[in-house]
Amino acid sequence: MPDSVLDHARAYLALGLAVLPLHFPMERDGRRGCSCGQDDCRQPAKHPFGRLVRNGLKDASKDLAVVERWFTNTRLNIGIATGAVSRIIVLDIDPRHEGDETLAALEREHGELPSTWRFLTGGGGEHIRFRHPGGRIRNSAGKLGPGIDLRGDGGYIVAPPSMHICGRPYAISVDHHPDEVALAD
Repeated sequence: MPDSVLDHARAYLALGLAVLPLHFPMERDGRRGCSCGQDDCRQPAKHPFGRLVRNGLKDASKDLAVVERWFTNTRLNIGIATGAVSRIIVLDIDPRHEGDETLAALEREHGELPSTWRFLTGGGGEHIRFRHPGGRIRNSAGKLGPGIDLRGDGGYIVAPPSMHICGRPYAISVDHHPDEVALAD
């Protein structure tokens, strides 16, 4: 995949994924903050860019013309809508909350996860994608264990090449790239 946000957005559309523009990190008065301008932003550089998606996640799109308008010549981060709209669900593993340890324990107990698409987060975690099984899959935080969230219908994730508020980029795992590995059930 090429490096620009627009090229990534086009590649995500080709995979059948709905995308949306998100706020991005920026420097203000020598401090890194969210482009929304709120000093107390609860999701810095991770929430929908409201001027372009007034209904937030509900405005995620698979329309190339809309997506090109959003991501041409921009610093915006990019999100991927999860659930039936993109036919994916995602395990969000956050090592800052022991998600890597929880995942390792679950795999010892139940067996390793199948090979599937994985994205590395700017915060040091990963997003593990699976094919949406049908029905309604609810979002959850911590139900599978500490540091593991499930993103399903009505959810989204931040996607590469977005920048995390700490300044590190999100990236596609070279060992679990959509061009090389099938999306697992």
